[in-house]
Amino acid sequence: MVSMIFWLISCAPSNTMDTSIETDTSSIEDTSVFESVSCPLQATPIALSFNEMPAMSLPQSMTITLSQECSDPHVLLNTPQEWTNDPHFSVTLPSSTQAQDQSILEVIFTPSWEQEHTSSLNIPYTHIQSPLTIVLEANVSAPLPLLIIGGQLRRILSHNYGQSIVSETQDAGVQKRVCYGGDSYLIVGGMDQGVIWRSQTGQNWQQHTLETESIEACAYGNNRFVMYADGLFSSIAGVEWEEGSDTPWMEEGIQDITFGDGVFVAVGDQGRIATTTHGAYWERDALQGNFQLKSVAFGNDLFVAVGNLGAILWSDDLGESWTTERVGNGIFQRVIFGNGFFFTSDGSDLYRSSDGIVWTSINTDGVQPLASYGTLLIGLRGQQLYHSTDLGTSWSPQSQLSLNAPIFDAVIAQP
Repeated sequence: MVSMIFWLISCAPSNTMDTSIETDTSSIEDTSVFESVSCPLQATPIALSFNEMPAMSLPQSMTITLSQECSDPHVLLNTPQEWTNDPHFSVTLPSSTQAQDQSILEVIFTPSWEQEHTSSLNIPYTHIQSPLTIVLEANVSAPLPLLIIGGQLRRILSHNYGQSIVSETQDAGVQKRVCYGGDSYLIVGGMDQGVIWRSQTGQNWQQHTLETESIEACAYGNNRFVMYADGLFSSIAGVEWEEGSDTPWMEEGIQDITFGDGVFVAVGDQGRIATTTHGAYWERDALQGNFQLKSVAFGNDLFVAVGNLGAILWSDDLGESWTTERVGNGIFQRVIFGNGFFFTSDGSDLYRSSDGIVWTSINTDGVQPLASYGTLLIGLRGQQLYHSTDLGTSWSPQSQLSLNAPIFDAVIAQP
């Protein structure tokens, strides 16, 4: 007991001496806090604003750089799905969860039908100032107009990709293909002579006739329209037309034309495939097998053409050489490209391919691919329009068309 008392008493002078030294305890606390705050997690930029884009466009991405200078690295917590509360924004996590040197976050925005999106990216990390908040903003404009044409001068216009119909008309006349470019729609066709219908709205049309046979196909690219009747023609605005010079005549007709990577590619009867750059003349015009080629599309640096007898042809050298694939023995009337894939149907099975070589049946409901934009596929079965947002695997019904005439072609007025 005595020794314990002595120990307590002997400690007292020491405590008295320590308290006599002037010590600013608040500065110690400040220093402790300062040491933590001196190395915050930094973000460049601190806000992301995406360019305005039409509804249902392909996903857009931007990057954020995270950095710090601490020797003790911050560690990013949770998963990217927990960092935002908006389903249209997603975040790709950097390769390392430690932000000691530099980390790159990829923020992806997927446009839907909504016209404004604002969200925040809250990055939790091992730091007293967690989380770091970054503002995410995106503006989505209205959907692009969709124009569908068919038999008996049938025209269907929609301003929301077929969810509803603005107008559906029918008259006398033969139209075969529709294309869009330079703020104008062009419908081509005719019986005994070439007929062109031109419109900027898709509702009010001006009709022009040409001293040609029926016009079979048209496309827009390189700031000009190119079409085929009994020869090759080109036009800047779709009004004044120039016939291609030194254009050889071939008995086999053209059924479709598309544009990609600076080249127009036309396909037609008896496997006819022709190419031109500006519509002045055919740079290549040859027969490629005994197929009736109906349609051609461009994407993934490839041209893909489809036709009867299950024929699918593809070219990766701007139409100079072609490889033939066979998928069944049905008739493929149309091929389209959208969201990284080609789509075609034989009337029953819908097929999908990314390379034109391997084709997979993804749906057997008889939906024919009609048009595409961004993440949206538009299809047709009977007189019912359909949408798909999962690369053609499943389809949801949209507008029911009222007039009963076959559908030939469709175009979305892409800027």
